[in-house]
Amino acid sequence: MTKIFFPLVVVSLVLFSLFGNGCLDYDNGKYTETESDTVQVKAFLTLALDSVGTRYKADTLLPTDSVIFIAVVEPTKSIRMRDYYWELDSTRMGSEFSFKTAIKEPGHHIIQFVLLDRFGDTLSDTLHLWISSPPILDNVHFIPINKAQGVDPLSGISFAWNAIDSDPNSQISYHFSIYDNESLYVDTILHQPYFECFKTLPLSRKIYWDVKAYDEFSMVAKNAIHSTFYTKGIQSGSGIEAMVSSGGTEALSGLRSSLRTKEGTVISTSEINNDLTTGHFHFSPLTRGDYSLFIYNELYPDYQLDTVSFSLFPGSVLDLDTLVLKDAIPPRVNPIASESDSLPFADTVLFRINDEGLPLSRENISVSYNGVSYSNWTFQRDTLRIFLSAGTSPLWQPLVLKITDKSFNSFKHTYYLSPASLFISSLLDTTLNSSFSSLSIPIRNIAPNLTPERFFWDINADGLWDSESAANGVSEGTHLFASSLFNKKNTQVLVAILYTNGILAQTSFKVTLSNRAPISTFAECITPCNIAASDTAATFLWHSASDADGDALQYRVVYVVGSSATFTEDDWIYATAASSDTTATVRNLPVGYIRWWVQAIDSEGATSAIWNPTSLVSILANGGSI
Repeated sequence: MTKIFFPLVVVSLVLFSLFGNGCLDYDNGKYTETESDTVQVKAFLTLALDSVGTRYKADTLLPTDSVIFIAVVEPTKSIRMRDYYWELDSTRMGSEFSFKTAIKEPGHHIIQFVLLDRFGDTLSDTLHLWISSPPILDNVHFIPINKAQGVDPLSGISFAWNAIDSDPNSQISYHFSIYDNESLYVDTILHQPYFECFKTLPLSRKIYWDVKAYDEFSMVAKNAIHSTFYTKGIQSGSGIEAMVSSGGTEALSGLRSSLRTKEGTVISTSEINNDLTTGHFHFSPLTRGDYSLFIYNELYPDYQLDTVSFSLFPGSVLDLDTLVLKDAIPPRVNPIASESDSLPFADTVLFRINDEGLPLSRENISVSYNGVSYSNWTFQRDTLRIFLSAGTSPLWQPLVLKITDKSFNSFKHTYYLSPASLFISSLLDTTLNSSFSSLSIPIRNIAPNLTPERFFWDINADGLWDSESAANGVSEGTHLFASSLFNKKNTQVLVAILYTNGILAQTSFKVTLSNRAPISTFAECITPCNIAASDTAATFLWHSASDADGDALQYRVVYVVGSSATFTEDDWIYATAASSDTTATVRNLPVGYIRWWVQAIDSEGATSAIWNPTSLVSILANGGSI
C-alpha cells in the first residue's frame, strides 16, 4: 500500500495558565510570556489501535478497509474546552477523540479535527485520505474493431485500447490474451494499453482477444474487452465458423455435416465432422459463392436442424454463430400385444418405446396403475415390461404411462387392461377369411364361486349390447353372429356376464378379417384399349379399381412386348411408379405391339390380378406404320 506523507500541521494557542503561578503578573498587571503554556492539536489515522500501529497524516485505502482517527491534545486534555469534533469534507461526522469507521465513497477526502477552547479560539489539524476506485476500461472504442474482417496475420497486428483511474499515481495493468477454440497464442501482463502481435496466427480463422484492467490494489475494472476478428485467407480465400449445440456434450459425438455448392457439388467435410465433436467447427478455404450446410446427428436423429444457406465473399470468414440442433420429437410408444388402447390382461404387459434422442433411463418413465404410482416394472433397451399380479377385479383397469425424454418432450397416454380372466373365458383375438358367413361367440364362466344371471355380447364395443340371454342356471352361453356385423377390417368384441350378486365382469377380443385384394379389370380401361397409338409416347387412362376393405389404392401401368397373350411375370415391364392418379403418360414405348393393364395396390400391399383380357395396342413410330 502506497503511503503519502504530509508535513505535520501544528496549530498553537497560548492559554492562560490556570495552575500554579498565573500568566498575569498581579504585582504589575502585565502579561508574562514565559509563564504561559502552548496547547497543540494533532490528528492521525491508523489501521490498528495498538502499540505497533503506525500513525499517518495521509494514506490511500480500499472501500473495504476500516480506518481509526486519533486526536491528540498536548500538553494535556484537561484544559477547558467548549467543543471538539471531526469533519469529513466539511461535514461533521464524530465527537470523540478517537473512533473507527469506513469510508466507502471513492476519491480524495479531507478529514479535520476541530477543537474550540473556552475563549472560542479554534485549534485544528487536517488529514488527507484517498479511497481507491477501480480503473475504468473503455470496452467500446478499441482496435481492431469487433468482428473485423480480412486482418492479415502475416504482417503484424496492432491492438490498442484506453483505461483511466481516478487514484493519484495509480499504475494500471492489463491482462491481455489472444486465442481461438483450439489454441492460446498470447497470454501476458501489460503495463501499457497497446500490444503489437507478430506471432503467426492461423489463416481464415475466427480469433478472440480479451483485455482485463486492474490497479495496484488488485481492483478490477467492471468492464472488460471481449472481441473477435477474422484473419485473412490465402489468395482471398473465404471460410466459415460456427458453434454447434446438440443436447449437451453427450450428443456431440454423433454430429455429421454435408456442405454443398449452389450447383449441388458436395464438398468434403471430414474436417468439419472432426471439429463438430468439440461443438465448434471452421472450414476453409472456400471460394466465393452460395452454399448450403446441413448438420445432422447420426447417433440421435431426433436432434434436427434445417439446412443453412449462406453466401461467401472473397477474403472473408462468415460466422454462422450458434447452430442449435433441437430434439422436438416426443417418444413414440406402442403396446406390443395390441393395436388399440384396450389391452388383454396378462401378468406381463409389454410396450415398445421408440425415441431417437439421448438414451432413456428409468428416471424418464413413470407408470400409474389404477390411479396409484406403480414401480414393479423394468426398462431395457426399447422395451418396457410391467409386471402385474393376478387380479379379481371385474372392471377395466387404467394404466397410465408418461415418458419424458432428456429434451423434456413428453408422451402421456392411458391404456385400459381388460378384467382379469378369472371370471370369463371367450375367444382369443381371431383372424377370419373374408368369405366367412357367421361367427359363433361363446361366453364361459370360470369363477367357481359366482353364479351367472345373464350373458351379453357387444359387437364393435360401442357400449350397446347386440345380444343378451338369461343364464338359466348354466355357466356358458353361445350366440351366432352374421358376417355382416363384422364390416371393418378390425372389430373389437366385448362380452360380459352379470352375476347374481350384481357383479358385471367383462372381457374383449379382436376379430380381424384377412385382407382382400383390390379388383381391376379390362372394363376400367378408357384408352388406349385395343387400338393403335400414333406415337411412342402415349397417355393411359382408366377407371378406379374397387377394394372390398375400403383401403386406399395406388396404381401402376404394366405391359409386355409383343402380341402374344401368353407370357410370364419375368416379361412384365413396370412403366410407371405407384401413384394414386388414374392417368399416366409413358414415353419411349417400343414400336410394335404391347399388351398393357393396370395393377392396383392397396395399403396392405395386396395387388389386383392381370386384366383378362389385357389391352392389345400397336405402337406406331411418329404416326407411321409398324
